[in-house]
Amino acid sequence: MTARRRLDADGAICLLRAVLGGDAATVLELTGHDVVLDVPRLPRATGAEGINDALGEARDAYPFQIVDLRPLHAIVSSDGLVAETRARLLDRGQEVILPFALVDAVEDGARTIRVYHSERLLTGVRRGRRVVFPVDSDASPTLAAHPAVRAYMEATRSGDPGAILQRFAENALLDNGVRPVTDPGELRAIVTAMAHSGGARLVGGREFDDGRVVAFEYTGLPRASSVPDAPRTPPGGGIGIYTYDAQGRIVSVRMYDDFDPDALIAAGSTPADSDHTA
Repeated sequence: MTARRRLDADGAICLLRAVLGGDAATVLELTGHDVVLDVPRLPRATGAEGINDALGEARDAYPFQIVDLRPLHAIVSSDGLVAETRARLLDRGQEVILPFALVDAVEDGARTIRVYHSERLLTGVRRGRRVVFPVDSDASPTLAAHPAVRAYMEATRSGDPGAILQRFAENALLDNGVRPVTDPGELRAIVTAMAHSGGARLVGGREFDDGRVVAFEYTGLPRASSVPDAPRTPPGGGIGIYTYDAQGRIVSVRMYDDFDPDALIAAGSTPADSDHTA
């Protein structure tokens, strides 16, 4: 069977609904058979038989009722599509908000559909997605090529909270899709915790840039921490969506991994901050 055209934002919603519902026929109709399907809680699969087998596990892996799937933003570039979706799910009668990012791109001659979401938002446990881009843990970092994102990542490597904050535009936003952070004090606490805990080293990856928003796929490896019990993001694959301004400063970052803003705010707050906010 010939490969289907690249998905658009509406097609990404249809595909995500089919994946969560274990509907292999619709997935294959949307993508064709010659596709690699990489979904966090399912086996990585390719071909009609492999995708049928993998999606046979979907209802057990994602035992949720879909209330609503709402498109947020789509990056369309020559490198592929990145579609962001906000899902409202029911889990044993309790509503769960789970943001997804879906990537549709060609890698090594093969069409690949890759899905990202936080595991922590479902289970409360920071487990990390399986690695997307295998790397040597001792390899040098592969920084993003886009200048705005590269400058931000270089600042995070510096260990200087002030240098990181300088890469943000005024009223910048950090968001995991559920808990947006816009308060300057909270933002400073987060970057302070990131700097003091060593943060994560983002290695490998692909970029998708539409001229105002860039998505960066990566494998995250934790750096050595000098702070006991610092919040750590587990090693694994993730994607960040960065909006930037004309000066190359970061306007917003949306993370589709186990980013935990409240834990970082608590770790990065000083006693004076706590007294002020009490």
